[in-house]
Amino acid sequence: MDVLDLAWSSNGEYLASCSIDSRVLLWNMKSRTAMMTPMRVLTGHSNWVKGVAWDPVGRFLASASEDRRVIIWRAQDWGIEAEIAAPYSPAPQFALSCWDTRAL
Repeated sequence: MDVLDLAWSSNGEYLASCSIDSRVLLWNMKSRTAMMTPMRVLTGHSNWVKGVAWDPVGRFLASASEDRRVIIWRAQDWGIEAEIAAPYSPAPQFALSCWDTRAL
């Protein structure tokens, strides 16, 4: 499993990880035995999950994926609170030469 991002909950009890297998894993860090197996596996993305972030209070976890969606998960029951799939606009394409002597 190639982990792409990690995020600690605000109380330090939980760790969320995401990877190229399209899943978000939640780890209970309260005990050593619980750290060996994820307490929950969140599935909902169809491509790499590139980032995870907790809200400051720890009620929600957001995951962002290469499938161009952000999913907001409820920490209470790990159900989906919201999905954001607004169209992404491509970044402007430009090239900059290291030999360009004009002022930027």
